[in-house]
Amino acid sequence: PPRSENGLFFFSFDHCFVVGGKGTVMTGTVLRGRVDVGQEVEIPALGITRKVKSMQRFRQSVPFALQGDRVGLRFTDVRAKDLERGIVCAPGAAAEYRGAIARVDKVRFFKGAVETKTKFHVSIGHATVI
Repeated sequence: PPRSENGLFFFSFDHCFVVGGKGTVMTGTVLRGRVDVGQEVEIPALGITRKVKSMQRFRQSVPFALQGDRVGLRFTDVRAKDLERGIVCAPGAAAEYRGAIARVDKVRFFKGAVETKTKFHVSIGHATVI
């Protein structure tokens, strides 16, 4: 399918690591929009905004990335151990919810009882919540 630069930037990262003396790299896929080196982006899980210092695609430095590109984005002043997976986006693009009401059906493979007020780990989008 054709790639689009339209829409607010959304990037799903699945790996985060430190490059000594350079900063923190997040690798993932651009889900929507475009990102350029030097662009200010938001890391909603930490509640911070940072500039993209550099980016690479298949070990080659690139000035921008579009929807569908698999890239590594490098930031400074971000602690890799605070993140595992998540979203990087245009500032204000990600809505944050503190609660929800959901209907959950038990899958037949789960043998335990489901009691009222039982806590479960649930993956919603890119983060695991309780």
